[in-house]
Amino acid sequence: MPGDGVGSLVGSYASYLLRHELVALTEELVSLIGAAVPDYADLSAVSEAELRLSCQLNLGVALAELAGTAPLVDSLATPQHETGQRRARQRLPLESLLHSYRLGGRVLWQGLVRRAAQGGSPREHRQLLDEAWILWEVIDRHSFIVARAYREEQGRLQQRTQRRRSALLIALLEGHGVDAELAQDAASVLDMPLRGPRFVVVAAMDQAQTDPAPSADRVLDAAGFSAAWAVQARQESGLVCLTPEQSLDDAVAVLTGAAVGAVAVSGVVDRFDEVAAAYRLAELTLQTLPAGYVGVALVTEHLPQALLAAASDVTTVLVQQTLGAVLELGEVEQRTYLNTLQVLLDCDGSYVAAARELFCHRNTVLQRAKRLQSLTGYSLSSPTDRLHLHLALLAVRSGHHTPPPVGKHPGH
Repeated sequence: MPGDGVGSLVGSYASYLLRHELVALTEELVSLIGAAVPDYADLSAVSEAELRLSCQLNLGVALAELAGTAPLVDSLATPQHETGQRRARQRLPLESLLHSYRLGGRVLWQGLVRRAAQGGSPREHRQLLDEAWILWEVIDRHSFIVARAYREEQGRLQQRTQRRRSALLIALLEGHGVDAELAQDAASVLDMPLRGPRFVVVAAMDQAQTDPAPSADRVLDAAGFSAAWAVQARQESGLVCLTPEQSLDDAVAVLTGAAVGAVAVSGVVDRFDEVAAAYRLAELTLQTLPAGYVGVALVTEHLPQALLAAASDVTTVLVQQTLGAVLELGEVEQRTYLNTLQVLLDCDGSYVAAARELFCHRNTVLQRAKRLQSLTGYSLSSPTDRLHLHLALLAVRSGHHTPPPVGKHPGH
């Protein structure tokens, strides 16, 4: 006890209360908590019998400390520590728990005052007032122990819940949403409806950071979006639900305004068994973005790139069959013909429009086009050929095909 209770008036009175009035003080505290702290009544997990036992144990320890008869024990083995842990598990607000400890101090003080009134002299009354700090120091210390235990247990519970949420989200991203039982579990733990508009976000994390700053989850949460998140393989993945008042465009605007790196956003899906496909497309889209990209990329605007990334073997054959000979050219020629091809495709094969874009004569563009047809075997006048050339060029430009060294065309 702070300030030796042995020989003090508070210690003497506390010893009496411990022996003769502990049950009455307990009933007084239970009644007071019931009237002043409604959160206890709202929690079905805290029965009146359990509350009464907890009050008696805590009051008994406080009185024993005041009387100087409490055994020296580790703070982790005290009723206060156990109470803090239990109330955290029962989700009683910490403010309500600490309020109950203040009420316990009040009950003890009133008990001491009543004991003094039973026969104490005016001198003892003054002495009791002088020693009041002893009681409040005990209450403060007990409140500190219970609050610390509460916060530690709350932290453990939050970590456990987050691990569970993360594991369920990863299961959905991996395609297990087809399992009806897992989907039901995910709906409960992630606090999401089984059906309803939702989309996937995949955000690249800076390799120099352990956490993206600002992270997609924080900016969307601040904007009022409900989501579940998991971090894996240096990327942050989230499943975001939309309310009737929210839209995908709203979320994209929020992410765009805070993006410090590459972020890919899927289209809207309705069920948990659609989440894996949305995630796969978002992840592929993220892979198509160039190094150093900052901003939000919508899957729906990068489907050709995602298609090329998803079928790398097919992409390799496509590029070799269409642009293989062009990629054998020297660096300057290669760049010239690839740029010319890009502009011609963008201009729907118009030599006049392409010449304006390239700042050269129409005949120059025509000559390059003939050379391109000779090198590739594909004609810009054929819609099918243009599709092949466009996809192959997109693969080269987006990094899904690394040109072989000059003069080392695959197959030679």
